[in-house]
Amino acid sequence: MSTMPAAVNTALGLIQCHEIPVPEPTLGKVLVKTNLASICGSDIHIVCMGWNVKEYPLPPGYPGHEAVGEVVDGGDTEFTPGDLVLTVPRIWDARAFAKYQIIDPRQLLRLSGTKPLSELLMAQQLGTVVFGCKRLPPLQGLTVLVIGQGSVGLFHDFMLRRLGARKIIAIEPIRERMSAGKSLG
Repeated sequence: MSTMPAAVNTALGLIQCHEIPVPEPTLGKVLVKTNLASICGSDIHIVCMGWNVKEYPLPPGYPGHEAVGEVVDGGDTEFTPGDLVLTVPRIWDARAFAKYQIIDPRQLLRLSGTKPLSELLMAQQLGTVVFGCKRLPPLQGLTVLVIGQGSVGLFHDFMLRRLGARKIIAIEPIRERMSAGKSLG
């Protein structure tokens, strides 16, 4: 296991697959093998629009920050090889678009393997929505607006309804996404 595949953003809008060295295990950090990663809207902004990019190429595996993986080396932390984890690194430290990444243990959540990985992967987005919704004022009886009906928008629909919003107005130009939002009420 000396090399691994990793996505590398080499220019605005251009990603290539490179073979790079596997990160060395580090004391106090966890080496995680990526099993499944998703593409976040912020990844699109970075790769396709150059958001907050100063120079290319970007670090291998960056900006992927939503992933489910398996611990390979716990780095003398509470994590042990074989643990299934949700990776929630700060975006600047993220490397989920690589086969392996080194992560601070504070940026990992241990998971049970009772659900499909594709469902477990969505926990990071749902957690972000729950975190944001906890900061909203009371919504009982109010009308709220959700811009976008991708996965985060749909999670907002779900949470806002449970927080008492009377009416949810969604703005979404993609017919299939709007249909998904309508199906949630």
